This record gives sequence, C-alpha cells and structure tokens, in this order.
Amino acid sequence: MRVVKCKSCGASIVWIKTQKGKNMPCDADAVEYQENYKSKATIVTEDGCVLKASIITPSGGGLAPIIDGKGYIPHWATCPFANNHRTRDNAALSTAPTVAPVLKPETKPSPARTYVADDLDYYADLYADLYPLRRKRN
Repeated sequence: MRVVKCKSCGASIVWIKTQKGKNMPCDADAVEYQENYKSKATIVTEDGCVLKASIITPSGGGLAPIIDGKGYIPHWATCPFANNHRTRDNAALSTAPTVAPVLKPETKPSPARTYVADDLDYYADLYADLYPLRRKRN
C-alpha cells in the first residue's frame, strides 16, 4: 500500500478499496483488533472488509485478549478536519432551510376559534372539542 499525507491534517494515510468498491482513507498504522459487533470502533481490513471491532491496546497484566487480526482505523475517525470532507453533509446543510417549516394540522379547527401556528394548546383544544362528543355516544 502506498502511504500518502492527508491534505487537511498532514497525517500519514493509506487508501483501501472496500468490498463495495469505494476507496476509504485509513490511518497508516495497523492496529490489532477483536471483532465485536456492539463496539463503536470501525476497522477496515487489508482485503476491504469493514467491521465493528474493539481495538486491542497492549497492557501490562491480566488476561491476554484474543486477537482476530490486524486492520486500519478509518481516517475520518481521527482527523480533526473530517467534517470539511463530508460532501453529502455539506450539500445538505447549504440547501437546508434556516427556519423549520410550519406543518399544517391534519384536522381543521372549529370555526368558532382562531389559532396561531405556534399555539401549543391547539391539540389540547381539539381534544376538548371532541371529548364531549365521545361522551354523548357512551
């Protein structure tokens, strides 16, 4: 594998082709891992398999952990400028509206009352309008 430098932070990285055919930047130093589907750490193996695993760090004593293999940590997990390279997120942020859209209610309010879009008691009042009707049926 060819080692190159990250354009943002200058760290040494390698590009590994995943099994889905996409290139993923990873830290150049390989780490030992133990597969663990509940772990939050992601590991990329040399053959491109992306999996959840616990990273094994050498310790002085205790039980020796079971090592499943060596892999690479994706660089987006360690790069301080990772958010600058997320094109999908950047595009979504630039097109997102600055004000949340006001959703129209599913049922229309009774004509005797007027409501403001920010009125928090709207649904409580609707329930109050319907509750006497339900009582009459019983």
